[in-house]
Amino acid sequence: MSSNGTDGGLAGRKLVLIVEDHPRVREALSSLLDSDGYRVLKAGNGREALELLDAGAELPCLVLLDLVMPIMDGREFLKARAQDPTLGRIPVVVLSAGARDGQDIEGVAACLRKPASPDKLLRLLGRLC
Repeated sequence: MSSNGTDGGLAGRKLVLIVEDHPRVREALSSLLDSDGYRVLKAGNGREALELLDAGAELPCLVLLDLVMPIMDGREFLKARAQDPTLGRIPVVVLSAGARDGQDIEGVAACLRKPASPDKLLRLLGRLC
């Protein structure tokens, strides 16, 4: 919320959670989504993402998830998410450098190879959100 008490034009913008351990990648994704009208939450690993989801009053329409991260990786995050029926309904898009990483994971809506085409990513988000 901005200092004047308004939401700064954020009302109605869909919320996306980016879970990515590389700060530059996380910020690039955040900038892309923000410029396309999304609000963004950012986490550096799966544990931090779960903490944000537990603490937030509003759930994101989608989670963009890296698989290889310290502390709690993407696969561990997905296992923990599956234990909560509310979180389990949030679509997850895996972003991975490996060509087939995430393809074999249950509960993933889509898998994109890094670096993902911005247009392809935004079309996918538009469809899933």
